[in-house]
Amino acid sequence: ENHYLELERDMLANMTNSRKVIQLQLGIMTHYDERVFKNVKKHEIALRSAALDVIRQATEADLSKATFRKDLAEKIRTELNAVLEKWEDFGGIEEVYFTSFVVQ
Repeated sequence: ENHYLELERDMLANMTNSRKVIQLQLGIMTHYDERVFKNVKKHEIALRSAALDVIRQATEADLSKATFRKDLAEKIRTELNAVLEKWEDFGGIEEVYFTSFVVQ
């Protein structure tokens, strides 16, 4: 069974070598139990920081790629799981979704 959680606050990051910014809100999905969401809430500051580090690496050239959002979501998922594995020895985030996404 799929379980979903939306992080409470938007994320805003400058794009690399650009005056543009990306603002988005993340949702995560897991097949595991509530442990994953408890760990996400417990380590939300570290998770937000990791996600912002990934987001800020995006360039304007990346925006034109058809797979940009999918690739970005996968990179964020990988980093979020790495943070959880570091602190809790278990990641558990299987998908990352954008519930809002703006580039300006």
